[in-house]
Amino acid sequence: MNNFFRKSFEGKNKWYNYLAVFATMFVGGQIVGSIPYMIYKISSEDNNNIGSGEIASTTELILALLVFNIMFYFLYLGITKIQNKRFTSIITGRKKIDFRRIFIGAGLWGAIMIAFTLVDIAAGGEYEFRFDLQQFLPLLIVSIVFIPLQAALEEVVIRGTWMQGIFLLFRKKWVALLLTTIIFASMHSSNPEIEKFGYINSMAMYAILGLTMGLLTILDDGLELAIGIHTINNILASAIISSEGSVLSNAGSLVIDKSSEITLMSIISLALGNILLVFLAKKIFKFKLSTLKDEKTEPMADQIEIAE
Repeated sequence: MNNFFRKSFEGKNKWYNYLAVFATMFVGGQIVGSIPYMIYKISSEDNNNIGSGEIASTTELILALLVFNIMFYFLYLGITKIQNKRFTSIITGRKKIDFRRIFIGAGLWGAIMIAFTLVDIAAGGEYEFRFDLQQFLPLLIVSIVFIPLQAALEEVVIRGTWMQGIFLLFRKKWVALLLTTIIFASMHSSNPEIEKFGYINSMAMYAILGLTMGLLTILDDGLELAIGIHTINNILASAIISSEGSVLSNAGSLVIDKSSEITLMSIISLALGNILLVFLAKKIFKFKLSTLKDEKTEPMADQIEIAE
């Protein structure tokens, strides 16, 4: 029995409740969080890239990530006050959040990312190594402090709130998985790397990672693994291994991937890395693939009282 989806029945689940939560998160976060960021962009010497999505300094990264951190607070208010849900109910099917799973998810995906990158370097991939302690150390600290809530926000919204909401609407896990994967990829369609690497190939990369995190959410009965994976992916992509032309290519990353395109081999490599990730997670947590099958899902006893 998948308790993560059983918990979706908790609280108020009319379409306008979900709309109100999203509006609270977005408007509150944008009003409170975006003002300092926009003031900085307008007042900075290099304000030609406003709206380009590129982040050129650690200060700008702090202000950009601060928006997501503030949005997380407004999301919490929306979930608990508007929908009358326990916040943990959209994160995990367990009694409490399993932080060990978050760290294991981060460790697994971080190791896979680094290993595959080292293989690519050994095979003659185009990389530029640079080390400027004054740029790198602040970037690393900012990434570790601010990125976890940014990544958690995306996971809680997409594979928490929306995955549960879509499941309530269709009562099909595969529909919830498919639609949230499409939403996840679409939300990154305005990133600057899309223009450089092409829409189709870039969307394929995002879709593969989104599909994997969605699968693990269903199989492992919660978002913990996905939050860990998403967090380490963004930390490594910001401070350690960034792609030239990406959002963070100019912020002081340690290694810059100077590849001019996303090839079919790049997509296959990412797919293999994600298959390995699921395989290792299955070995560690012993979840069953049969969990993906649809079953009659009813609310848990303590949720009926909350919903009333």
